[in-house]
Amino acid sequence: MNKRKLDWLLFLFIAIWYSGIYIYLFISFFPPLVYAFPFVNQLYSLVCHQNPAKLITITFGNTLVCARCTGIYSGVILLSFISLFNNLIEIKSKKPFYLSVFVLFIDVLMTTFKIYDYSKLIAFSTGIFFGGIMFLYFRSALYKLFITTEKN
Repeated sequence: MNKRKLDWLLFLFIAIWYSGIYIYLFISFFPPLVYAFPFVNQLYSLVCHQNPAKLITITFGNTLVCARCTGIYSGVILLSFISLFNNLIEIKSKKPFYLSVFVLFIDVLMTTFKIYDYSKLIAFSTGIFFGGIMFLYFRSALYKLFITTEKN
């Protein structure tokens, strides 16, 4: 499998996962999806605490995951989409990972110890940064797994 096909396949899977976050929107356009809601909600509860105060509220309802998780998945899908049209670098250093975790961790600590109030915007922003960096590592690992195994 070449890198281009892998990028498209990865984007497809990520887009399917990402769309589930906004099931309320899809239900408003296609009401029979309401029957899938309990399953989808349970699925996302496995990856997020789903604290109602931390969910992003949009006119059609809430996201199924908190602002930080929505940011993480938004960063993943954004970089996944960009990788379809732009040959992104493969990260070899661990510094970007440590930086993204540090930024996320500092935000969590600051809100936990009430240094400042929880901000959905800050949580979403730190999530985007972390998600984008994690996508680059994940993509590099998939390249190594599929591309180098294919050569052997």
